[in-house]
Amino acid sequence: MRKHSIYRKEINLKHQRQKKTAEVIKNIRKGGIAVYGAFVIGVTTIGKSVFDETLQFVRDARIDVLQVTKLTPLPGTRLWREMQIKDRIIDKDFPKAWDLYRFTKMVYEPAKMSIEDVYKGFTYLR
Repeated sequence: MRKHSIYRKEINLKHQRQKKTAEVIKNIRKGGIAVYGAFVIGVTTIGKSVFDETLQFVRDARIDVLQVTKLTPLPGTRLWREMQIKDRIIDKDFPKAWDLYRFTKMVYEPAKMSIEDVYKGFTYLR
């Protein structure tokens, strides 16, 4: 298991490194279980190529249900504090701004793409 350095997401990369994820998904589906793929876009260290790569993975793995959300640095979290230090949080007017923090709105400036790129990529994937 490895933690994603930005938002400390625990992910198991064993199958990814072995390029066996599609095989694992195929076996899960053989057991009569649908595969729900949940993807977070807008990660600050990844560029626009992530949208094509994600869509290709979804197609290759034949994901049954797709959920796409935008990375949201929630107030009080480590990610929020890091983004605040870098002055990348867009609206800090709380509690009024709280309505924006719903995983579908961009509330920060990504480092390797524009906010518009994230919205276009979101639409592209959906």
